[in-house]
Amino acid sequence: MGKLVIIFIALITLVIILIVVSAREKVDRMPEMIVLNELTEQVKRIGTYALTFALKQLTDNIVPVSEGSVIQQFDQFSVFDGSIDSLKYTINADQDSIVINAYTSCRISGHEIYHVSEVLVSHIPLEVNPTGVDSAITSTGKIVVKGSSDINGGISENATFDFKEIFGYTKTEVESGATNLYVDPENNILPVDNITWVNFVENTELLISDNNWEGSGILIINGDMRISGGYFEGIIWVIGNLRITGNPIIEGAIFVEGGTAIETTLSTGNPTINYNSDVVSSTYYLSGASAFNILTWYN
Repeated sequence: MGKLVIIFIALITLVIILIVVSAREKVDRMPEMIVLNELTEQVKRIGTYALTFALKQLTDNIVPVSEGSVIQQFDQFSVFDGSIDSLKYTINADQDSIVINAYTSCRISGHEIYHVSEVLVSHIPLEVNPTGVDSAITSTGKIVVKGSSDINGGISENATFDFKEIFGYTKTEVESGATNLYVDPENNILPVDNITWVNFVENTELLISDNNWEGSGILIINGDMRISGGYFEGIIWVIGNLRITGNPIIEGAIFVEGGTAIETTLSTGNPTINYNSDVVSSTYYLSGASAFNILTWYN
């Protein structure tokens, strides 16, 4: 009986020793666990930042949308206590979806952790379909033609037309998918291709005066426009008033939506405006103008 008591006491003592040792190990490891938890949270935040940055690379057309993979490597892209090491864009054969992987790392107190985040987005090329475009100049107000203007294709003044009916998209959709988006641009802005949208905060008018200036696609001015030189091929849409002087050449069509006191004036010089159905048709698909929708996000 005495031996059993001794054995029992020995077992109890061993259990207590094991509990104490285990507790001490946990206490000793506590700072390391805190660091690892902080590393995990930080690297996930870096991953979120990296995916957001990658999506902006797509919407800004910095990363082209074409079948295959595109990898961006970074040497020193510091974010929080870590960095973005690389971004990988995988575009499928139909170019209708893109997988973005963000490879990130974080370093705290001599510890380092690596992480991979992923987002799947749908890619929607902005296929603009101008319908009902059949005049060189169409305006909701009066069109005043002076001087020796050369207009081929007719004019339509005091007309009724709708942006979405013409292009198949709302203004918001076209602006968000624009290839070039400018705010208060300098005179003779470049590039102007595919879809170009111009907004104003301080200024109210876009001026094109350089005879060597060239633009194409769809140019939308959210304000007034004055053209006195250059060459444009496509559709110009002015949400304001338009004045044309000098010797510009415009192939395609012009729409003047206007606001109040709408007026389209062609005065001094010899501007040439040719309605061109082939040029209008060429705006049906404008490469590089796209919309992206997030389908899944793993971080």
